[in-house]
Amino acid sequence: MSASLYSNGAIQAAAATANNIRNRQNDYRASITQNEEFATNFAACIMLEVPTVLESLDDDAMKAEFLAFVEEQKKRLVKVAETNVKHQREVTCFCDGLKNVQQQLLQQTQQPDQKEQDYERVLNTEIQVARDHQMTLNLEINQEESVREMQTALGIATATGAAAAAGNESDDELEVVPTTSVHALKCPIGRGIFVNPHKCKVCKHVYSLENVQQLVAQARGRNLSCPVSGCSNTHLTLDSCEPDRLMAMQVKRHLRNEAHQNQIRMSQAVDLEDEDE
Repeated sequence: MSASLYSNGAIQAAAATANNIRNRQNDYRASITQNEEFATNFAACIMLEVPTVLESLDDDAMKAEFLAFVEEQKKRLVKVAETNVKHQREVTCFCDGLKNVQQQLLQQTQQPDQKEQDYERVLNTEIQVARDHQMTLNLEINQEESVREMQTALGIATATGAAAAAGNESDDELEVVPTTSVHALKCPIGRGIFVNPHKCKVCKHVYSLENVQQLVAQARGRNLSCPVSGCSNTHLTLDSCEPDRLMAMQVKRHLRNEAHQNQIRMSQAVDLEDEDE
């Protein structure tokens, strides 16, 4: 009798340990998230500095060498984004597998006569089952949101659907990622183009810093919901917001392109006036 109670107690302890490990999955993902943020910030720095560096180079050969170096770094950053996705998936599979093992442990406490199992082997089996199930649900790695965001941030491309399906991702198969729409660059509070954009770490929505500061001040300590329609975040604070360098880079690129287009239109207007004369 005492051996049976001890066995049940040990199994319950193992189930509790499995639950505690599962509850710490955010800790496991923290280093991956940190790596993603570092890569995103590095991408933003590259795109901001490249035009300046090019303007400072007079020699065409040096420009070509510099651009080749930049392209190589872009490819590496995309690979980093893809690796981060793979690591996130592995954490998910591990936690899903552990959940199934935990359920089996709890069932065993209800059936004392059940034969004890090699739970290390069971866990490895459940993790593989989770992987197989995940393969039926996941997008291709290069279609995952974080990878596409990195590609967009770097102004590079993703393989076309047909090439990706065939596993053929040569440079000839690339298509240019569309420029960020103006709507995506507008603050949901003030409705204007972002100024000093800050992203909420909870819901990932972005606001102009001054606008969100005013919103928080108006709340006067009361709980504040994210102003984006349909968002479930009911605790928006300044502490939960951080500078969004990627969005700042996209805004700068948009403003630069807009200024360039204005120059072209003005030049065309002058040409038309000259023709009329």
